[in-house]
Amino acid sequence: MSQLELTRPEDAGATPDRMTFEVDGWPVARLQPGESTSIQVAPGPHLLQIRLDWLSSAPMEINVPTNARIRATGTLTEDSLNVTGAYITPETALNLHVA
Repeated sequence: MSQLELTRPEDAGATPDRMTFEVDGWPVARLQPGESTSIQVAPGPHLLQIRLDWLSSAPMEINVPTNARIRATGTLTEDSLNVTGAYITPETALNLHVA
């Protein structure tokens, strides 16, 4: 099994609502600002996405190697704090970074 480390750093929006991390369409973690957790995932292709209320990131495909540790960080974008990002294009209001 491989490890997927999920993090939501403190952010400018500082909304206390929990950010939901999804793997293959299933919620696996709900994190407040400053929280992290780790989950085990099977090696192979997976689809990651984050959601916060009606806001979301674009889905991201990753290929997880065997016995790997992958770090995924979810953050608000600058646009998530304005009308355009929050209401016109909410599907790109969150940023998902994988390393």
